[in-house]
Amino acid sequence: MKRCADCGVEKPLTEFVKNRSKGSGLSSYCKPCWNRRITRYTDKHYGGRKAFLLRLRYGMTQERVDGMLAAQAGRCAICRAMAAEHVDHCHRTKVVRGLLCFGCNRGLGKASDDLALLRRGLSYLEAHGWHGQLQLW
Repeated sequence: MKRCADCGVEKPLTEFVKNRSKGSGLSSYCKPCWNRRITRYTDKHYGGRKAFLLRLRYGMTQERVDGMLAAQAGRCAICRAMAAEHVDHCHRTKVVRGLLCFGCNRGLGKASDDLALLRRGLSYLEAHGWHGQLQLW
């Protein structure tokens, strides 16, 4: 059991956020108190959680995302059919490439951005008469 430094309630250790910098390996705050603290912090310093995560993960602002979205007419940079909702980036260099829909982003991720694999997938579809119609066997 451990007492939360914020709410003062004694709770099981599983109710505390992990923190490797602490001797106990756990934060001083229980999970609900930690969530309230992080929400207040991100709201105050970044204008919200989404803006905080954009800055943390991709080093970009919401304004830059809005500009990219406008340049792509709100659509996925690959299929151009679905709404662009995900920031696509190179996992090796961390460079942002564009905004994608969930399906296209997931497809690139599953292929691990491997151009040879993606080319083989294209060749496979061309060889098997792919005409844009989904056929279930």
